[in-house]
Amino acid sequence: ALAKIFNKNLPLTVIFNITDTCNSKCTYCYAGYYQRKKEELKLGEVLKIIDELAKMQCKRVSFGGGEPLLREDIAAIVDFVKRKGMDCVINSNGFLVPRKLDVVKKLDALVVSLDGNEVSHDRCRGKGSFQKVMAAIECAYKNRVPLYTNTVLHKNNLDDIDFVLGIARHYDFFAEFNLSIDSFSASQSQESHKADDAEIKKALEKLIRYKKQGYNILFSQKAFEYALIWPTYTKEAFFDNPPDFKHAACTAGKYFCVIDTNGDVYPCPHLIDKIKTKNAKDGFHNAFSGLDKHDCKACYQVYHNEFNLLFNFDWAVIYNYIKSSLKMALPIHVNGSIKKN
Repeated sequence: ALAKIFNKNLPLTVIFNITDTCNSKCTYCYAGYYQRKKEELKLGEVLKIIDELAKMQCKRVSFGGGEPLLREDIAAIVDFVKRKGMDCVINSNGFLVPRKLDVVKKLDALVVSLDGNEVSHDRCRGKGSFQKVMAAIECAYKNRVPLYTNTVLHKNNLDDIDFVLGIARHYDFFAEFNLSIDSFSASQSQESHKADDAEIKKALEKLIRYKKQGYNILFSQKAFEYALIWPTYTKEAFFDNPPDFKHAACTAGKYFCVIDTNGDVYPCPHLIDKIKTKNAKDGFHNAFSGLDKHDCKACYQVYHNEFNLLFNFDWAVIYNYIKSSLKMALPIHVNGSIKKN
């Protein structure tokens, strides 16, 4: 609140990509992380950056990649974040969760990717991957690890929204839904997984309807409504000039950012390798300074709408965030059985 009142830029929440290495090759991966050859930061460099984040009042560090659990030093990294008093989140494909349970149990939230039913999930991630992510969900549930899933909606899984929400209800967690993107992809020639505009709008309308009905959907109704009024999803962002329709003012680089595998700091994941930037190895404070002076004005992505509305003090979105956070922090078990909604 003070950052907003005094117009001060603070990295309140940070995505930290700590590896490009991945044990999956998702067909819709917008950045093709598993294809990249960026040099990973060493443990000492990672811890130094985390220390700077804490000093700059960061509240939440969300580790991504690649697959963060593949780093041999992930336990030391998570422990350091927690010692510095920040929330720690890992975004994972779930494959290693049962084997890395000692690390996972220390998290404030585990986010696993769930593309839909077994056919849909395995189509995107490889045969057997659905069973692995379900094992991760079961493991997190039994060990009371706060969990939510991330589902990227594309032309092959729009009919799986009900399936994902059924799993979310069964295990009593929140499901996150986002839209696929093409033009930010590392490989511009890869096949587009984006559905057509009418199909996307139909899916968003369903999510808005379900949100109103109280389904376990993580993001706010308003975030989906802002995505719904986007004129065409073939245009993924507005650069230089803001759009002439209602949109969530971008706060990327002002209140949140992403640190890439080699230490480069970007306003958001979609701008990685698309703009000139500075490296956190030369000091995160210096790299973050002026990061909000980028040309991207708006995009249709649901999670960006959520962050932008949250940091612009939309009270409906703040209420949704508080309610969701409280539920994730207090997993409910009834006599060791699954709580039914």
